[in-house]
Amino acid sequence: MPYIIFFIFSLIPILVGIIIIKGKKIMVHSVFEQFLIFFISLSLSTIKGNHPIHYHDLYFIIIAPFLLAIISFLFLKGKYTIYNTHNIDITPLIIESLEESHINYILKENAIIIPQYNNRRIDLDSDYGCTRIDLSELREIHMHKKLLIQMKPKLSRINKKYFPTYGVVLIVLGILWIGLLFYGRIFI
Repeated sequence: MPYIIFFIFSLIPILVGIIIIKGKKIMVHSVFEQFLIFFISLSLSTIKGNHPIHYHDLYFIIIAPFLLAIISFLFLKGKYTIYNTHNIDITPLIIESLEESHINYILKENAIIIPQYNNRRIDLDSDYGCTRIDLSELREIHMHKKLLIQMKPKLSRINKKYFPTYGVVLIVLGILWIGLLFYGRIFI
């Protein structure tokens, strides 16, 4: 039974990777990425090789992925990833959304500061064809949801293409995951 569940979860990174490779601009909460890492680490820790797994090893096999997930979920509140973009593409969308809401801002390199809300920041970071947006400081004033709702429809206006590194990585991870499931024996 767990074999089938792990096989189904191994298809998720492959499907997401295919969507990213097609060039679609998608915005996901960073918890989604940690969700994929959690299930990969959980399933990889349950694959039994030629060595017997002892009872005390079971604690590491089960508890370590859950601890990894809980710790990462706590640190990722208000953080989002937009695939197939760069922060030079996203910054104008955020500025336009702020202007629509009549909110003043100060533009810095890789950050937008909002002085009327105690200098709260929107941090932007780009790497490998995706942009990470940190809206965690805006969660307390309940402004991040409004900003996200305004930004999502505007993503389709971005016409630039970037090499989808994350899409390739997700597909390779999914294929490796399936290969390990076929050639390994599942412990649980």
